[in-house]
Amino acid sequence: MQANLEIMQELYESGLDASIGCMADVGFLVELGMEGAIIDATHARSYAEASEWLKKAAVRHYPASIFGRKYGGSAKVVTMSKPLQQPFWTS
Repeated sequence: MQANLEIMQELYESGLDASIGCMADVGFLVELGMEGAIIDATHARSYAEASEWLKKAAVRHYPASIFGRKYGGSAKVVTMSKPLQQPFWTS
């Protein structure tokens, strides 16, 4: 359980919004992002499962964050160059 609590603390320290809510008879509602701007969400059957899902989701969605770099291993950020011309629909 201690490791699961540490995941939440590290998400917080990395500036990533996440929540795990206990829902009677349903399990746990797990959300990455803040209210009104949820990036990913799921239901879990245990707190351990919820925190493990959050860990993977944070690495997937935020590979360049402190958290993503720590747990993502070989995840690399790819930047794309700007197009030479703006597409006509953006003018």
